[in-house]
Order: sequence, then structure tokens, then C-alpha cells
Amino acid sequence: MRPPKNTAQFDCYHPKMRATLIVVAGLALLAGSCGGSTRANVQSTRQTTAEAATVKPGDVSTPSSEPTTSTRACGQPGSDERAPIAQSVSFIDGRNAFLLGRQGNRAGVFECAYLARTTDGGRTWTKLPDTGLMLPRGESAVQDSGTVSGIEFATPQRGWLYGPGLWATHNGGLTWQLESRASAVNSVVVSGDDGWAFESVPCGSGRCAEISVASEANAWQWKPLSAQPPAIPGLEPVKLLRPTSRHALISFVDSRGAFGNGALVATEDGGVTWAVTGALPRGRLGLTDVAAFGEHDIWLTYGGQPATIMQAKEIFHSDDGGEAWQLIADAGIAGNGGQLNNLPVSGYIPRITISSPTALFLSLGRSTLHASFDGGRTWAPVIDDEGARGGADSVQVLGFGDALHGFATSSSVRWVTADGGHTWLRVTLPG
Repeated sequence: MRPPKNTAQFDCYHPKMRATLIVVAGLALLAGSCGGSTRANVQSTRQTTAEAATVKPGDVSTPSSEPTTSTRACGQPGSDERAPIAQSVSFIDGRNAFLLGRQGNRAGVFECAYLARTTDGGRTWTKLPDTGLMLPRGESAVQDSGTVSGIEFATPQRGWLYGPGLWATHNGGLTWQLESRASAVNSVVVSGDDGWAFESVPCGSGRCAEISVASEANAWQWKPLSAQPPAIPGLEPVKLLRPTSRHALISFVDSRGAFGNGALVATEDGGVTWAVTGALPRGRLGLTDVAAFGEHDIWLTYGGQPATIMQAKEIFHSDDGGEAWQLIADAGIAGNGGQLNNLPVSGYIPRITISSPTALFLSLGRSTLHASFDGGRTWAPVIDDEGARGGADSVQVLGFGDALHGFATSSSVRWVTADGGHTWLRVTLPG
């Protein structure tokens, strides 16, 4: 069951979306001129970019037995002996998953990549060999091919580390090889029998979404998609969703910052054609996340300027691919009251995860995990975490493999569920 797998791909976080998650503001109605946007005015620039972005992988039929190396000092934690910190999870199905996290380098700083895998839905994990790769630390690392922030697997053997570098494995994460690319990869998303690599690339005076595709049929060699998403003047692509192999969405935000317009660009034919969806709802707050499930269901979350561990929040839902929207949940604070007031006031709303059309999960910053099992009408906490209750930590879902099996984490504790998120079991990662 692939759809829940893709709800985890917000761990990948392009710098612009990271800013959107932290600084929230009003999202204006999409300007009418965007609906007719095309790539005609940027085609010459995009052609050069597309050619340069074609991957030239090494010989995948003769894998190297040598471990990946790095010129930087990654190794066992030194002065800091805390357990590895989970950052991104890729489920192949409900039982099999791979995890990317942080571990300490020899200076005790948590910046070295940590990899593990599970074959029992996350109850037990096996540590994979050290990669020597690092995780990004600030904007200066955006073009560093040696840093990664997300993980995605297509099969138990074939997978990728990405963001901004792109590394591939064909032996279940035992060794990794750099995939040469001309620009930074925001995310890799698998749906069905192929994977899409999503990048935000310069085009004209703005930025465009660039998508490359790889599959078993072409020996997993990345090639630019023949028809690319349209450019939207003044907006920058930040997140790719693939709820099915034929349906995909890309969210765009104002390229000048977290304030201003937003848009969704969609395909219903596997990327053969693309179109800007209908106007987004005029929320009183700022867009913080987008999630999708199946062919037509889309959710948008909005958050206001946060107070002390409090925030006004809104969630909108569309069941027709973004043509019409309905407010399904909100919370108000002083001076910014809500209409439904069925969300918690505590916590900040950076992210929503969907495991079925009726099971929704809010990863609230400086709070614990809240869930709704009735399509968003009622909400309640499902993980009781002391650190989050105290306001110093956050509990977030990193992904679901199917409607039952999922993984959540705070900075110090990990949990798995095998009953669709109703109950969560603490688990440990091997050091």
C-alpha cells in the first residue's frame, strides 16, 4: 500500500519550506494570471538545466565493495552519548522500512548520518554501516553533495539519500554511491514502480520545479520528465507529493519569503500534462503544509503568528483535487478566534500526515502528537511525552507504511504503531 508512504516526505525540507514552517503568515488568494501560466517564457533556460541535470550514474551492475568515505570526521559519539536522533523514515510496506538519523561525530556534535533498517514494522532496528555522510547544518550546505537530509527506498535493495546531495544504494544500504547532478535535490518520492527526483532550479528571473524519473525499466537511471510543471511567476516550488503513480502535486510559495501567495500544480496522468489547480482557500493565517491521499483528497494547514507555545490554526480539506475547499478544523487565540475551535491551542502546526482519508495526524511543534480518526472533526493527543508536554520538545510522525504501521519521534524517544496510530510503543535504535 503506497499512498501513506509519501506522507513522510516532508522531512526533506528545502530551506524555503523550512522557513515557511517556522515563520507563518497570511496566504493570499492565488492571482488569476497564475492559472494560465506556461513555461514558454523560460523554456530556453529550462532546456539547459534539464540537460545538465541528467544523472550519469556509475556502473550499477558491478557494485563497489568499499564503504562510502568522507573527508570529515564521522564516527562514534564522543562527549555526547545520547542515542541517535531519527530524522527521516522510508517505508517500503508495513513491515520493511529504512531510517536516516543523526549521530555524533568525534567532537560530540550530532551531524553525521546514521542509517538503520527494520523488517518488523519498527519494533526492532538493525544499524547499517556508517556512510561518512553528513546532515546539512544551515543554508551554507545547500549545494554540498556530501550532505543529506532524507531517505527513500523503492525496493528492499534500491534506495536513495537526498537533500541536497543524491546518493544511491542497490544493496540495501550497505554501500552508497554519489549520483552526479547539476543542482540540489529537494526530495525523492517513490510511487508505484518508479521514483521521481524533485529539484527547485533557476529559470528566468525565478525558480521552476524540475522532475527526473527513474525506474527498473530504465535500470534506475535518472532522466528528466518529458513534460515539466509550469512556472508560476513570483512563486517557488517547495514540496512534491505523489499519492498515486498517476497523480502528483507540487506546492509553491512566495519566493520572497513566508508571506504572500501560494499555489498547487497537479498532474493526473503521470506527468504528461500539468495544470495549476483552483484557487487556494483564503485562510486568515499562513500556509504551513500540504498533504494528499489517493486521487482527489488534499489537506492544507495554516498557522498564525505563534504566542508562547500557542498558535491559531486552520485545516482545509478538498475531496475534488483542489477545486473546492472546506474548513474542517481550527483553533483561535486571543484576538484571532476560530470558527470550529476543535484543534488544540497549544503547539505550532508545521505538519500534517495522512494514513487514510479518516486518520489524520498533526505533528505539533513544542507539543505532542495529536490525531483525528473521524476525518478531522475531533482531535486528541495519542502520545504522552513529558518533554513535549513541558514545551521543550516536539513529537512528529515521520511516516506510515500502510494504514496500520507508522513511526514517530521526538529528539530523544521513538515510537511505532501497528494499529493505525491509536496506540504507540516506545522503541530504541542501536548505537
